[in-house]
Amino acid sequence: MVEVSAKNNINLDSLLEIIALTAEVGELKAQWTGDAAGVVIESHIEPYKGSVATMLVQKGVLRVQDALASGTCGGRVKMMTNEAGTSVKEAVPSTAVQVFGFDEPPQAGDQFQVYSDIVKAKEVIAQRQKEDTKRQVGFTGLSTESDQTMKLALILKTDAQGSIAAVKHMFSDVKDSKYVNLRWVMASVGVISDSDVQLASTCPEGQRAMILGFNTEIAPSAAKLAKDKGVTINNFKVIYELFETVVSALESDLEQEEKLIQRGFAVVKAVFKGVGGNVAGCEVVEGQLVSGERIKVFRDDREIAQGKLKTLRRFKDMVDDVDEGQECGFGIEGWDAWEPGDEARCFQVSLYAPQVVKR
Repeated sequence: MVEVSAKNNINLDSLLEIIALTAEVGELKAQWTGDAAGVVIESHIEPYKGSVATMLVQKGVLRVQDALASGTCGGRVKMMTNEAGTSVKEAVPSTAVQVFGFDEPPQAGDQFQVYSDIVKAKEVIAQRQKEDTKRQVGFTGLSTESDQTMKLALILKTDAQGSIAAVKHMFSDVKDSKYVNLRWVMASVGVISDSDVQLASTCPEGQRAMILGFNTEIAPSAAKLAKDKGVTINNFKVIYELFETVVSALESDLEQEEKLIQRGFAVVKAVFKGVGGNVAGCEVVEGQLVSGERIKVFRDDREIAQGKLKTLRRFKDMVDDVDEGQECGFGIEGWDAWEPGDEARCFQVSLYAPQVVKR
């Protein structure tokens, strides 16, 4: 065990020494023979160069013109560059190189494997794509439990695999709740294409889909198709703008909610017959009662009724409020089955827009 901190540059040399010592003592050696294999570290698209993948060779020797597959992506190695940007013809085990030649960017973390020829590599890719299609997510799994819930499906296209993880991490605090049910239908590297728009246009009625782009481009045909189908495309250069745009769109579609602030409470001493129904004769125990505010009635610590406070009187005079320690009589709209001992709690009602995530 070595205690390290990359941030504070602590014990990094010691870590390298322990790794070298462990390899020497355990006689750990890379396999140089056979077809090359390893792992994809990162991938992105470069203008005029196409898909670029940064890969770590773990066994075998990777060479220019090798046919390889990683996940559902593949191609032939057209060019490789090392960490200095210098073109190289081969990469040995434990070497990281940038590889040009994939038909589309592979997923970060996926394993890659070299095959005897491009035909074999394409057969493997075709089989994986077939299996991938069977378990494609699409628009399933979106909650329909509440009309208040905003069912939002997101389709994300970025410049690099690392950007996908960064964008998704921004939304980690947007949890499923009575407000939001958010799903990532698709997240991949590349330009926003016609197929992305077609996917968004299949969003079921009552749910909402958005196409998000981060540091990528929108194909002209996709922009026209989105306009025809009424699909929203938002493309961003700054990740925080992407996050705020989506969250603001969610919150703007939610209805305002009530917030109750207790103003005071009173205890019913007697019940009187009034012109419009029974009236509660009360003593204000704490705070004050205010005409027009919300009254909740509790009996044996259980809420039994609520309504707007009306006809607030002190003696024979109509008043706007009654303070602590004073007696009064009042009724509430829609209910008058008062009993001595009932507790009437007065609340100030304010409206607020619910937040999807705490800022």
